[in-house]
Amino acid sequence: MPAFTATMMGVVTGVFGGVIRNVLCNEIPLILRDSRPYAVCAFTGCWIYLGLTELDVDTIYNVLILTAFILIARLVTFKFDIRLPH
Repeated sequence: MPAFTATMMGVVTGVFGGVIRNVLCNEIPLILRDSRPYAVCAFTGCWIYLGLTELDVDTIYNVLILTAFILIARLVTFKFDIRLPH
């Protein structure tokens, strides 16, 4: 499938997994009540995954690098209180 479609499917999967979790816990979804770049981190991570795949990086290392990047990006947004404009 095209790279953009694969990226958007990755973002939708990541974001709406959290939305379903919040709805089942009877909470307002995090993506709707917080302006931190939750989906932006997922979007960037998907592009990194596709880029590393194009560079023929082994799948295990690719996933480890991608997971580390997204985790660090999310932690940095919390540490420095980075938010998207409303």
